[in-house]
Amino acid sequence: MWGSVYTNCSYRSFVEALDVHDLVILNTTTPTHLSFTGRNAWSLLDLVLVSCSCASLCTSTVTSEFLGSDHSVVLTAVKASTTPEDLGVPKWNFSKADWQKFSAACDHTLGSFSISLDYAYCLFETSVLEAALEAIPQSKRSIKIAVPWWNKLCDIAVKNKKYAFNKMKLTSILRDIILFKRCRAKARRVLLEAKSSSWRKFCTSLTSTTNLPKVCKVIKSFTGNRPPCIIPTLLAQCISVKNKKHKSNVLTNQFALSSSSANYPPRFVNVFLPVKTRLLQQELSLASPIDPRINQAIKERISAVQDSTNTTPRPDNLCYEMFKHLSIKSLEVMLQLFNKIWFTGKILPSWLHSIIVPIAKPNQPSHLPSSYRPISLTSNVCKL
Repeated sequence: MWGSVYTNCSYRSFVEALDVHDLVILNTTTPTHLSFTGRNAWSLLDLVLVSCSCASLCTSTVTSEFLGSDHSVVLTAVKASTTPEDLGVPKWNFSKADWQKFSAACDHTLGSFSISLDYAYCLFETSVLEAALEAIPQSKRSIKIAVPWWNKLCDIAVKNKKYAFNKMKLTSILRDIILFKRCRAKARRVLLEAKSSSWRKFCTSLTSTTNLPKVCKVIKSFTGNRPPCIIPTLLAQCISVKNKKHKSNVLTNQFALSSSSANYPPRFVNVFLPVKTRLLQQELSLASPIDPRINQAIKERISAVQDSTNTTPRPDNLCYEMFKHLSIKSLEVMLQLFNKIWFTGKILPSWLHSIIVPIAKPNQPSHLPSSYRPISLTSNVCKL
């Protein structure tokens, strides 16, 4: 019925179950299981069952990947009419950056500002970004998951295993079967040794001053698990939400509900909050005005830039690593801009907006809006 070379007497019961539950088999005659015993090395054991209502939208493909098993990986695709998701802006590849060229380009374009504050910041942002585009390459987001223990020996071992597998699949002779088994065993051994040696090296590098969030990040990277970058179909009030704009509205309403003052206890709202507000207003009324003679020193600005750690940038795509490689001349221009903001007390309109990114909570159903928490991305220049 689905291309298998074997016939079983219980197939009638299986066919009746398909009719009762309105299921369709997507398999073709392509085998999915490889056995090294018996006359028939290949067989079709893995079946893909879908509902009749969506069978016309689904396709099944048998790949040549085994992932350490004797069953091929079977990919099932659903051709639903959904809006493609945005994978985000490309990332800066700072390891291949030409910092001398970047610093020189910033020195050439940046100068002292004698214009309005909004236009001055726009010119500063454009100049730094154009210099970065000239001197820093950008890397596209990859669907492959990078692990810290992978090395060149792993590449060679996996490549040899795939070559031996394709040769065995073509010839099916005993010599090529033995060669494939040896290459597969060697690949497993090489991957295990790479994992062990990389883990030992990481453990020996730990000290009492090691940053704990960095340790947790490295430990998670060893597993190779990466959170999905695409939010699946959400279920809000028994309604399936598939459109990207509708998803953002549903998540916005959920975040607003979670941050609402209705979640506070009555004693906090009626007693503590008014007292705290009144004390804050008193402090603001007693605060002394800003003295124009107080300027931020260039040493303070250099220290603030050097102490900053890289975080995800806003859509302006300006990172702390760029500011760390600015020359003294460019830092002085940035200092003039900050002092002008300090004296006027005016906040740039772009700094008042942030990008809210939903992050999935661990071990929570991904189709519920309550399973996401918001992360706010603000301007890195503002945080300096």
